Amino acid sequence: MKLLLLDVFIIDKLKSLGLMCLLFISFHDLSAEVVGQSVYEKLSSQQKVRVIVILESTDSKFVDLNSRIDDISNNKTRILSKLNSLDFEILQNWVTINAFSGLATIDAIEKLSLDPGILKIDLDTGGNGGLFQSVPHIGSNDVVAAGFTGGGVTVAVLDTGIDTESSNLKDDLVTEQCFCENVNGSGCCPNGAVAQSGNGSAEDDNGHGTNVSGIITSNGIFPVPEGVAPDAGIVAVKVLDEDNNFSNTSQIISGLEWILMNRPDVSVINMSLGTKTLFNDECDDETAFTIAFFDVIQNLVDSGVIVFASSQNDESINSIAAPACLSNTVSVGAVYDGSGTATVFNCKDNGTEADKVACFSNSSANLDLLAPGCRITSTGNRIGISTLCGTSQACAHASASAALLLDADPDLTPDEIKQTLRNTGVLVIDKRNGMAFPRINALAAFNFVTGMNIQDSGSGSTSLCSIGGKVSYMQFIVIILIYMIPLLFILIRKVRSSM
Repeated sequence: MKLLLLDVFIIDKLKSLGLMCLLFISFHDLSAEVVGQSVYEKLSSQQKVRVIVILESTDSKFVDLNSRIDDISNNKTRILSKLNSLDFEILQNWVTINAFSGLATIDAIEKLSLDPGILKIDLDTGGNGGLFQSVPHIGSNDVVAAGFTGGGVTVAVLDTGIDTESSNLKDDLVTEQCFCENVNGSGCCPNGAVAQSGNGSAEDDNGHGTNVSGIITSNGIFPVPEGVAPDAGIVAVKVLDEDNNFSNTSQIISGLEWILMNRPDVSVINMSLGTKTLFNDECDDETAFTIAFFDVIQNLVDSGVIVFASSQNDESINSIAAPACLSNTVSVGAVYDGSGTATVFNCKDNGTEADKVACFSNSSANLDLLAPGCRITSTGNRIGISTLCGTSQACAHASASAALLLDADPDLTPDEIKQTLRNTGVLVIDKRNGMAFPRINALAAFNFVTGMNIQDSGSGSTSLCSIGGKVSYMQFIVIILIYMIPLLFILIRKVRSSM
């Protein structure tokens, strides 16, 4: 506590006396609860590090968002006015949460940690996106057949973007936005900037986001299967780069705040992505970036938006990624939807079966839902179709199921949707850890919400290759040709070169 009474003048004097080393040791010990250990570790090898700074909250006394925004602004102005621009370069200054991010020197970290208005400082870390019979497996085809298709419901997809020219997606695309930054600080939005708005700003350069969006709302134009909620609208927010990664959590938080401030039409958010850091329990206040995540998501939940995030694909049986680990976010893991053999993300399941938890799927006591995640055929980026495995695909099934429920009852709250999906789901035991989780059953959830009694048509198949359930012979041939033709060309070139 003694060090907390030292002002900047005394610190400067100690520096001049050559006692900075001793001061650093004392400062490090006393500020450990405020500053994450990884911040010091990274500062030992470089002059500046990218951090997220969380301020003590004073805005809970305000009911409306505008009053909270004014209070947050005043709070930040006081803090930032104490920092030298050479020691701290502000990168993101969010208006709705008590947090900002920037590049900081050790001097800036010292000054911030001594301020009683600072709650937590941690590295601004990165992460990645989680890399046909799933629709009838969860019964959503019967909901769609009853006339409930997600019409009038808008889903925001934070991902690598979307193929804006896809015949299966372009009619459902509402608008686009991008927040994307490379590790070196350059932009990875389509125009090369760190942020971009309007047409073309979320053009997909990877394919992951296009696959995820197709699971939600593909129109089902041949040969692509129909999505879970084929009439839902999509707000595409590009936050992942061409390698399906994000260099910092700030760009995800910026995307979420942009939705809060600019898209009142959005009622569902899908984040098929997560941090490389995993958490065993609820992570609401674990790090500066999870606190920032929690705060901006809570603002969205308070405005009636339900938020889904994938648990990620690290094969963990006791931990999941952020933001899935947050208590106000619906976390989703993956199951297979049929029998076969799968080798994905360096793990192999020799005997897959419907509702077996996928070997790659992260799990913990904090997991909320399971959904089909392997192998899922959906829209492809510039190539018509793509088939992927991952909790990303599972997350999209859950988000789209929420859109179906909101089509049936627009007044459902985020908590009511979450509890309905959990309470009507099929209980599945994860044999890796013995824990039980509900696998979504969109039809049962729909019947519960509407009071109807639509029967399961039982139109599933035993194939692992389609989101739509049954694959026609023509669809099967097209799928084989799409994947085999490039291989044939390669083989022909090799034969010719050897002659």
